[in-house]
Amino acid sequence: MEITKELNCPATYVYDQIINSVIYDIKKQTGNHIKRDHLKDFTYTKQFGNGTNGTITILEQIPNKRYMFETKTAQNTFISGYQFTEIDEFHCRIDFKEELHSNGLIQKINDILMRILFEHGKKNNFLQMLEQIEEKYQKDRIREDIEHLKNGK
Repeated sequence: MEITKELNCPATYVYDQIINSVIYDIKKQTGNHIKRDHLKDFTYTKQFGNGTNGTITILEQIPNKRYMFETKTAQNTFISGYQFTEIDEFHCRIDFKEELHSNGLIQKINDILMRILFEHGKKNNFLQMLEQIEEKYQKDRIREDIEHLKNGK
């Protein structure tokens, strides 16, 4: 799956939101707080909503540029990555790519069928997440502008 989306917010803002989410997930799953500059090569076990477990390893972290991770379950390995490209001070492009590697022929056939049935919804959910980040940025900017006006700046 590949998704590209331009957003009306800086790449640094989107990157921070994604990394904050990762840190929150690690804390929730492990009870440990990890610093944002220590994520690369960090591995933890995650319990998914459907009751299965997987191992997540952060493969790459280049601040404000790239974030990539691997998710391994008994059935599959997913390699997922974000590329953050600054267009200008207030706009960016996000490129997301997810590769799926199935364990075994039957699992591969099942994954193909599942992709046909559910990939459109998965893409829509991902795009909705990016739009929520963009909306939060716009609200934060308005709030900051109001504060500046109140303080006479």
